Amino acid sequence: MTVKIEVHGIPEARVYLKKQNKLKIQQASDAIKQATLYVEGEVKQSIAGHRPEPKSVDTGRFLQSVHSTSNAMEGKIISDVNYAQFLEFGTSKLSARRHFQNSLERNRNKIRDFIKNKLGIHIWKFLL
Repeated sequence: MTVKIEVHGIPEARVYLKKQNKLKIQQASDAIKQATLYVEGEVKQSIAGHRPEPKSVDTGRFLQSVHSTSNAMEGKIISDVNYAQFLEFGTSKLSARRHFQNSLERNRNKIRDFIKNKLGIHIWKFLL
């Protein structure tokens, strides 16, 4: 007795899986971009004095220097002014303002929601 099994549609299944992978990567990239832009706005609101941290605006240079970049794997919010680190972490004469860190902490759940909504999956606590 011989048993013969034929599987049809393997090439089509491969094409479908490749498309799904590309779609998920694009969705992840979109979610990260959306979350990064949102937190960038929150950092700027913090610097401007609209959040609990002390206002850090004198000339506006620091506020205007904050910008973000993102790709499929990460989002970055940065300032390229040389004194940004002193405002964020403090010095012996200036207490830390923590605009970046506190904005991230306040918005962790919102970031998870951006990713969950775009990808349709649950993001576990350890991811952020």
